[in-house]
Amino acid sequence: MTILHFNDVYDIFANDEEPVGGAARFCKAVKDVKGDPLILFSGDCLNPSTLSAFTKGSHMPPVLNNIGVHVASLGNHDFDFGIEELEKRMGEFNFPWLLSNVLDKRTGTQLANAEEYIELEWAGQKLGIIGLVEKEWLMTIPSIDVDADVVYEDFVAKGQALCDKLKARGCDMIIALTHMRAPNDEKLAASVPDIQLILGGHDHSPQADFVPPHGTLLLKSGTDFREFSVLKMSKNEASPGSTTAGVECTGLVEPTTNSTDSEIDFCSAARSDVVVSWKRVYVTSETEEDEVVADIVDHYHEKMGEEILSPLGWTLTDLDARFDHVRNSETSLGNLLADIMRLGMGKNIDVDAALLNSGTIRSDRVHSAGQLTVRDLITMLPFTDELVVLSMTGEDLMDALEVSVSAWPAKEGRFLQVSGITYAFDAEQEPGHRIVPGSVTVGGAPLEPSKAYTVATKAYLRSGKDGFGTLKDAEEVIDPETAPRLVTLIHALLSRVQTLNECVDANGCGSAAPCASSCSVLRGTRLESLIAFDGETGRYGLQPGIEDRIKRVSVVYEA
Repeated sequence: MTILHFNDVYDIFANDEEPVGGAARFCKAVKDVKGDPLILFSGDCLNPSTLSAFTKGSHMPPVLNNIGVHVASLGNHDFDFGIEELEKRMGEFNFPWLLSNVLDKRTGTQLANAEEYIELEWAGQKLGIIGLVEKEWLMTIPSIDVDADVVYEDFVAKGQALCDKLKARGCDMIIALTHMRAPNDEKLAASVPDIQLILGGHDHSPQADFVPPHGTLLLKSGTDFREFSVLKMSKNEASPGSTTAGVECTGLVEPTTNSTDSEIDFCSAARSDVVVSWKRVYVTSETEEDEVVADIVDHYHEKMGEEILSPLGWTLTDLDARFDHVRNSETSLGNLLADIMRLGMGKNIDVDAALLNSGTIRSDRVHSAGQLTVRDLITMLPFTDELVVLSMTGEDLMDALEVSVSAWPAKEGRFLQVSGITYAFDAEQEPGHRIVPGSVTVGGAPLEPSKAYTVATKAYLRSGKDGFGTLKDAEEVIDPETAPRLVTLIHALLSRVQTLNECVDANGCGSAAPCASSCSVLRGTRLESLIAFDGETGRYGLQPGIEDRIKRVSVVYEA
């Protein structure tokens, strides 16, 4: 049988860089795949995106319906607008959604009206399809109290129980659609051999590994309508009882190459029961658009209005918002946003530090140096984040930094971008003991465990989400209703940059410093200290960089 898989799609509009993606081209590329594919989706589509702030995800059902999805599993961002809104959206899709291991405590049934499993006949085989999620992201959903609202079942135990049930019901093959980080997917593959194929989401980087000891293929297909995977799966009739390792992958195309020929199999391996082959397809500018979906995209583009494309500020350097970078290390964009949080609370309070969870940054691309638009801001930061300023002891601040690096190298949104802080961590140590002793500084001075520090962060983290439990007990210096929102601060800063550049243009200054000085930054706020002037281009702009705020080391030290 032929299977087509994708996961984590947010923005229906095409990008500027290859593979350009976009829902209309994606739909056409899917329809061009030969072999009557079973189309499976592994969650996250309703948020965050440029449109979702306006539509609460209602733009996605017509898109995924036209793509022809057969079965999907829920992801964490499908819950962003609350359970009631999700249930409305579920009724607008014409295919079933899975959430096998999370029950609504009130009803005893699957949360959000999802299904526990699906049975279907495909290519002469009876398939059982299940949808499994990890507890880690469930605990980050603001609209759910995990203890009070739901019953969570361990994904390994539930996966095995469902395999036993589906095999007893005569299923020939069992596929798991998951929305988990790769280490949990690998645990599932190693622990439940009756699952022949794991198609995952949550991680945005494409991945394909034949996981030992059973050789189960774990595959993730990328993000944002830029790529998908085509697989072939059949029973292994050659040598029952044997398992072979995956063959060397050859012939992989570059992202700028358009190929939908499902006869090309890049990688394959045989388990004792099935043989699975896969390849990746990139959606490039060479791909034609599906007319129906193109009309849907145009409708929503018009709905947002031209204002979304209006100029907003200027950056003198590239702003790296790539998922793999912001959740793994210090980045220039992370430094900029954390600085904005620390400096943006006004002149009447000194904020020592800022902590920003990297899951806030959503555009998963590099915003090139030059003119930024309103759309850049919304795609980069689609959440309307409330901020708060806390009084925290040095000991609690140290605990927050330990939480930040506890899951490294897993690309968790809890990884913190920081301002006013420097530290080093050693990933070879056990979680909870990774911050190198003596490495933490605040405001350039060594951290004092008993000292009180003022720390700007998100109300989301202050509520204890993402494992930051100690923040729940911290005293509020500025509450969320009083503090400006993050997107408001960024918008104000970028608007100021735009105004300065319009002044330069209106006076014909170019790069002439004396003339440009007449449009100089008013030093009325601390935020404006982040604005720089480039004499070569005659532009004001943002110029963040890497400052060694976060260092990863592998050292031997005495505790």
